[in-house]
Amino acid sequence: MLCSICGKESKNYKLCYFCYVNNKPKTKFSTLQDKARIKQQIINEFCKYYNIDELTLKGRARSKDISTKRMYLIYYLHKYA
Repeated sequence: MLCSICGKESKNYKLCYFCYVNNKPKTKFSTLQDKARIKQQIINEFCKYYNIDELTLKGRARSKDISTKRMYLIYYLHKYA
């Protein structure tokens, strides 16, 4: 099979190894600061939507209401950030 970029022979792949390594898609976040900014935006919007204080959400409270919202926030952070 031929590489779709350079035309060299590759083993059962559309790209040869060299083209694969040099043409990887860029990551979603260019820097760690971008990722931290996105996480903080998610937390702020989450707190506004559920009408809960950020300190309460990050605190050690174990009530069912707060812990459930905390788990929702963890899910959203893992999925979208």
